[in-house]
Amino acid sequence: MVPQNMPVPRATPTERIGFLGLRNTYFRGSLGLHLLSETHSEGGGDNYDAEFQPGFGLSGAIGTELDNGFRLEGEFLYSNASLKQISGTAVSTVYNTEVVDGDVSTIAFMGNAAYDFPHNSRLTPFIMGGVGFAGIFLNDLSVEENAIADDMDWVFAMQLGAGVTFALDNRTKIEIGYRYFETQDPEFSNKNGTPYESIYASHNFLVGARIDLN
Repeated sequence: MVPQNMPVPRATPTERIGFLGLRNTYFRGSLGLHLLSETHSEGGGDNYDAEFQPGFGLSGAIGTELDNGFRLEGEFLYSNASLKQISGTAVSTVYNTEVVDGDVSTIAFMGNAAYDFPHNSRLTPFIMGGVGFAGIFLNDLSVEENAIADDMDWVFAMQLGAGVTFALDNRTKIEIGYRYFETQDPEFSNKNGTPYESIYASHNFLVGARIDLN
């Protein structure tokens, strides 16, 4: 029996730990407009420029907020853009036409760092940057029904961006941002197996949400 007038100890609140044992963790998801810059491909007899239709991009990330305004996160990216026009020599044939088919898709795994500027409102501006690796996939590229390339390459990638978040409540923020994404020059092979080198860069405008997991 507990003696009368003896204080009963209070239960200690359980400390909440976030994702993977980290504090202040969050999930971020985004979707938006993907603008793949004009590319130049050269080598093995190929020397042509390619333009692309506006496409789409999406991303998902797991991150942690530090105490000094910085955030660290791991991110998965996917984007896709359809071929619009080719001008130049491709597989030993000269073209200048919009009678094209195929698309370019990209998968990337990035490590990012971001900084949220101090604020006194629900709006928080931020800047970010990241590095990682990207797989660039040429999917059945053809001109005037003549196949050009169907290949892929994994290369080093980097990105820089900025944007703003709007806090809906204590756990959910709407995020609007811009990203410039660029990779090391990828190397592909055309339909004859001849290697050539290209370039890859894109502009991305994304809208999404960031949700605290703690």
